[in-house]
Amino acid sequence: MCCLSTAHAEKSSSSFLGSNANYTFGFGAGVTYLNDYIGSDETSVYAFPMPYIYYKSDEFKIDRNAFEGELFTGNKWHIALDAAGAIPVKDNKARIGMPDLDWVGEIGPSLEYYFEGTHDSANHMFVDWSVRKAIATDFKGIDDAGWVSQLSVNYKATPQINVFGGSIVFNASASLMYNSSKYADYYYGVSNEFSTSTRTAFVTNSGYAGLRLAIGSTWRKNNVWLGVFTRYSNIKDATFETSSLVNTTHSVIAGVAVSYIFLEN
Repeated sequence: MCCLSTAHAEKSSSSFLGSNANYTFGFGAGVTYLNDYIGSDETSVYAFPMPYIYYKSDEFKIDRNAFEGELFTGNKWHIALDAAGAIPVKDNKARIGMPDLDWVGEIGPSLEYYFEGTHDSANHMFVDWSVRKAIATDFKGIDDAGWVSQLSVNYKATPQINVFGGSIVFNASASLMYNSSKYADYYYGVSNEFSTSTRTAFVTNSGYAGLRLAIGSTWRKNNVWLGVFTRYSNIKDATFETSSLVNTTHSVIAGVAVSYIFLEN
């Protein structure tokens, strides 16, 4: 009865998730250190639950980094539906008296060209251009937060070596950011209503929004997965650099997470 029950459960899971899909699910926890927002000199440390999710079918892919809808795949070209986001910000000293920053979600197409490998390869290098629509929400309402775009060079390597008995994956990227005026205004705009002696009114413009460099690595042995990452942002010469809500042009975020894998196909 035990064996029949287990087989039935595996068959049910496969049927529910798709017989042709590849998936890995796990759960754990992580810790991250980051600025309240890019340009803020106030930082926080967050502990958070860490679900490990990887699901890939013919239509879309979900992983730890993003959701990707498969729109087109060619020999060197790949078009995907990309998503990103940012956490809410409350009690920031530079924004005292101003509305809090809500959750921000972003989604839009990403056009990728591969110099080496493909989007499914264990090792690849590609350049991508993405444009994402942003919305802000406190889960009571939704506000238009403009558009964000980036041009990135990305590299992924999976060395054929064991580290403490486990396999590693290395990722790196360099991105040039572009914001619409509405997106920049959400974070850096100061209306006359909220101007003070130390916080002058500021009208944002669309344009260059900074440089980002990111490095990350993961390690897995059997059912244990460990990930570390860091990202450096530089908003020198960004269109919103002179906003009084910008207190630093450099920022570094970092994090570590661990998960236990309990289901895989």
